[in-house]
Amino acid sequence: MSIHIARHSYGKSNVRVSRILREGSHNHFIELTVSISLEGDFEAAYTNADNRLVIPTDTMKNTVYILAQRHELRSIESFSVNLCEHFLKEYSQIQVVTVDIEQKPWRPIRMDETQHAHTFVGSGSERWQCSARAERHKIRLQSGLHGLQVLKSTASGFRDFYRDDYTTLADTEDRILATTIAADLPVSDTSQDWSTIDRPFAPAS
Repeated sequence: MSIHIARHSYGKSNVRVSRILREGSHNHFIELTVSISLEGDFEAAYTNADNRLVIPTDTMKNTVYILAQRHELRSIESFSVNLCEHFLKEYSQIQVVTVDIEQKPWRPIRMDETQHAHTFVGSGSERWQCSARAERHKIRLQSGLHGLQVLKSTASGFRDFYRDDYTTLADTEDRILATTIAADLPVSDTSQDWSTIDRPFAPAS
């Protein structure tokens, strides 16, 4: 009986990238976490222990660092597309590249109503995220925000819900509402100037 691998992928996760952008007397601090997944002509590695077409995950990590050095990093969307295009151009055995990037926002500390030039504080739980999935002749991009914690301390009720023999919860007119928001937006035009988006704590273009 022959065995056929229907689909396979591998990659490098959690590549940390930090960058300081200097504009006059003020700095901007960028912190990214990048993950890459590759699909392509790698079946021989699983069936014949043949690694000749396998791109080491260490190479993927180094590629992130090198392209980050060359890229302005003013938007995670443009950087994700840049990474996808590089892998498809350099390696003919790759059919699909998926790049996921998460950005932790850092904002300048304010002292005496003035924004400090080079001291920062983490903004909270939220993370800017994007995901690019590229093939030879098309790319899909999704951008969004994950981990945004919100809380409403009053004026939230919960009543008239479905009841059965296992329901003991009573109606209430006032309760705390707390949740974590994740919002993603499919992108149709990957050529947009993402650095112009009004994103909190992002460096100016």
